[in-house]
Amino acid sequence: PRARGAIILPHGVLFRGNAEAVIRKNIIDSGVIKGIIGLPPNLFFGTGIPACLIILDKAGAVYGRDIFMMDASKGFEKDGSKNRLREQDVKRIIDVFTAQQDVAKYARKVSFSEIVANDYNLNIPRYIDSSIPEDIQNLDGHLNGGIPIADVEEGLKSYWSVCPRLKNVLFAPFRDGFYNVRPAHDAIRSTIIEDKEFKIFGDETRKRLNAWQNEVRPILLGMDRGVHPRQVIADLSERLLSMFTWQPIIDKYDVYQTLMTYWATAMQDDVDYIAQEGWKAELVNVSKVKTPVYDSELLPRLIVSKEYFPKELAEIAELTSQLEYATSELEALEEEHSGEADELEEFLSEKKRFIKKVIADYMKDDLLNERSEEEQELYELLTRINRLIEDQERLKKLLSKKTGELDSKVCLRYKQLPTTDIQRLVIERKWFAAVSDGLSGQIAQVTQSLTSRIMVLVDRYAETMPTVEKMQAICKERVHEHLKSMGYSWRV
Repeated sequence: PRARGAIILPHGVLFRGNAEAVIRKNIIDSGVIKGIIGLPPNLFFGTGIPACLIILDKAGAVYGRDIFMMDASKGFEKDGSKNRLREQDVKRIIDVFTAQQDVAKYARKVSFSEIVANDYNLNIPRYIDSSIPEDIQNLDGHLNGGIPIADVEEGLKSYWSVCPRLKNVLFAPFRDGFYNVRPAHDAIRSTIIEDKEFKIFGDETRKRLNAWQNEVRPILLGMDRGVHPRQVIADLSERLLSMFTWQPIIDKYDVYQTLMTYWATAMQDDVDYIAQEGWKAELVNVSKVKTPVYDSELLPRLIVSKEYFPKELAEIAELTSQLEYATSELEALEEEHSGEADELEEFLSEKKRFIKKVIADYMKDDLLNERSEEEQELYELLTRINRLIEDQERLKKLLSKKTGELDSKVCLRYKQLPTTDIQRLVIERKWFAAVSDGLSGQIAQVTQSLTSRIMVLVDRYAETMPTVEKMQAICKERVHEHLKSMGYSWRV
């Protein structure tokens, strides 16, 4: 009597007639259908058509039972030639269906009477309109200029609910029913970023993330051998979702996806490692070639280097920058003078690289002779090339030395790291830092979305009818002038 099941079927079974309609009516009347979930197209191998999930539940199966319907066909990502449900899509489906929650353009509980009124047709679009609203063009705006108030007030109201005064920073009254944008076209994004309210929104968002970190830190610190990774991520992700239910312009499921993506790419392996080995940060050879390269699976050496040897890292970064500059300058000169019959052809190898010894010998012999103006220019160019070659060799040696010294210090530090330091660095510098970067990306996406929408509206109504007519008249006059200069006269 409490049997439950889910069946994946093509959408045709929801609305086809004849014998299928009779079967569908009897099943609906029996009350065993609890819900129907529409899925994206091209999800399953062997077919590109969209499918649906029919959820059967005998518990509470009575005549006249309402059916919970969902259109989850929009939530997916491309994965090669197929579509794939993301973690956030699956989570959203589960959460909404479990709560039987009405969500505009996504899900609603459909009454039995409404289904009967539709002749037992269960086609999801009959009950849920998930279409994207058409972007309506305003004829008055095109003729006389200005951005329609409705596009600003209603179209962007989710942003104004968080940053109400930002609207007045970005828009000014133009005429009855229309706005003008205040900042210049190329200053819209910077105006949003620098706005006080938007900064408060960003700070509040990061505070929520910090609150989540403080909440889950004891859970992560308490992990050791035998920990169950699935329980860990379930706990972490649920707490993260609950922290972001307040935010109307950052979808909490997008934040959830940030964590789940990082879990799948790195964090899950770390927790699996801890479950097997505990909090051990051992250096192992990760190179696939003969030259060994040592790193730690759990605690990357870059994190240790940044934490304990920032000065050495800065020196290596500076040397690397100098080496890249010398190399790029040298390569530019080699490319510039690699043509046949070039004055520097004799100083280049078959691979079009300057030969240091040939340059040095020439310059040594040239010291004994007086130089013409052209020879002096050549000598100065070779001096520059020689200096770049010497800089390149010197920097490579120094970089190799500094890198080796840092490697020795890092290897020694790994041997001395206590468990508490390993935990702190992995949790704070690796895991939390990655999720924080992901959230920063979400905030940047909000900025980009608002900027893009405003630019679309500005560009849409930038050229009014008088402007177009004026440009048309100018172009027409130019054509007449060109015709006249060629001996033709044409007027309408």
